[in-house]
Amino acid sequence: MSEIVKFGEFLIESKVIKQHDLIIALEKQKLFGGKIGENLCDIGCFSSSEMMGHLKKFRFTSPLQAI
Repeated sequence: MSEIVKFGEFLIESKVIKQHDLIIALEKQKLFGGKIGENLCDIGCFSSSEMMGHLKKFRFTSPLQAI
């Protein structure tokens, strides 16, 4: 069985974001909710249209995981 990769881990492995960006977005998610991609957009890692492109790549290259 293949390993399930989360969207944030995929973005780090793809060198789209740094570990520090993911930590900030996860803390924001704990405080205010929302999806990790939305929180990464909010902190300026990428635009919402760029996020959708990364999400499409993630869904076609990784086993599906709730994000």
